[in-house]
Amino acid sequence: MGREIKQRNLALVEAVLSVLGVAALGLSGWYDWGDYDYAAVSLLVVGVILVGANPIMAGYVKVQSEATAARLDERGEALACLVDLTHAIFDTDKMPKSAQLRVTLLEVDDQWDPSVLNQRARCENSGRREPSKHGMTEHQGVAGETCRRKESLVVDVQVEQFHDAMLKMGFSPDEAKAFDPRAQYLCTPIMDSVGRVIAVLSLDSKEPGVFDKELDIQRAERITPFFSRFLTADKEGQ
Repeated sequence: MGREIKQRNLALVEAVLSVLGVAALGLSGWYDWGDYDYAAVSLLVVGVILVGANPIMAGYVKVQSEATAARLDERGEALACLVDLTHAIFDTDKMPKSAQLRVTLLEVDDQWDPSVLNQRARCENSGRREPSKHGMTEHQGVAGETCRRKESLVVDVQVEQFHDAMLKMGFSPDEAKAFDPRAQYLCTPIMDSVGRVIAVLSLDSKEPGVFDKELDIQRAERITPFFSRFLTADKEGQ
């Protein structure tokens, strides 16, 4: 398919086409048809073409935008399915139901300083959940530390001191109060082909000691390349 024109440039393109078209049509009226047939007809044709190009261009961009949206929706669904699969892999008979295992994919937005981690997909025992619209920076939480250090981490948190622990992890008092207390986190960085952290796979539990610091990290790290493939294709627009 042709090169996509960004939506924010469409208004400018339409305005230029409209002005040029109207100008060409207007100027053609200044010519005496008897003396300047060629010039008048030429300007008239140019004006018609330019004005006609406006809706054609709009239709082309609409098709391109719809195709891009459909492609991104497909990738988003694929990422959500991978999160669901990750939950199923870890939610075995050894995982107590009281742990209320939760798996979250957080994508890194490095256009900000510090970088922001936004939830892309989430799965709990009850099934797929809508990701939170509130992001966190790379200086907050276990996921943020994983992003900065570029290594997998398992962190235990005393539930009775959860609020204070979140404050120490960089969250504001209001943010810390809004969190559902968790007792253990396992976070694994998702890298692109050049070693940049593009996302974090986060698993957490209400029960302590459910994640093995060696075996479960290995399991999570074997899954991350699949996430990387979809995330990098998303950014490259493939």
